[in-house]
Amino acid sequence: MLRFSIEGTDQIGDWVWHARLHPSQVSKLGPCSSMHGKLSVILITAAPGETGGKLEFEPDSAHVLNIGASSEAIFVFDPQTEAAGATSGESSPPTAVAGANGDQAFLHDLPDVLRPLGEEFLTRVRQQSPGWLVYYPDSGRYVAKPDNFWTVRIQQPRANNLQLTVRGDPNHFVVPDDIDLKKDRPGYSRFVISHSDQIPGALSIIGQARRKGSR
Repeated sequence: MLRFSIEGTDQIGDWVWHARLHPSQVSKLGPCSSMHGKLSVILITAAPGETGGKLEFEPDSAHVLNIGASSEAIFVFDPQTEAAGATSGESSPPTAVAGANGDQAFLHDLPDVLRPLGEEFLTRVRQQSPGWLVYYPDSGRYVAKPDNFWTVRIQQPRANNLQLTVRGDPNHFVVPDDIDLKKDRPGYSRFVISHSDQIPGALSIIGQARRKGSR
């Protein structure tokens, strides 16, 4: 069976690989309408092979989630998507990941009262944190991938705000004055934003959470 081979890959986490791949090469792996930030992101839905810095996978299992502006690319394999495909008899990823990315789902789901805030927030997040969102209906949260160090939930109509959770306890952050950071589930904190003036503070918190997770 034909397999793609990507030379010079480094495994940087469980089922996560980094590679140097020009955007024009990424586009050959499959169609993609998302072009944000510098990082390209490719989801693999069937178990890849990795030997001596070479990543191999079946062409039909590659789903390009974002084409970045640089030659930095991340390949992610989620064993759960492979199990879901085997159960359904399909090779495509589950609805939560399929299509292009959950960023578009998040923007689509914003109510009119939160649309300006949500659009500006996500645009500015993607300038500093490339990746994509996955929606989980049970919790109502959009979870950042490939590393779930932050989440966002649309709280409407009662609250009319965006609730965010970040990885790390509140006392581990330098907290801006306009952010009320509280303890959430073990190892995570939460806060809300309701107007655009709070976006810089939210980006600061998310950036700190990302750096903590990369240690």
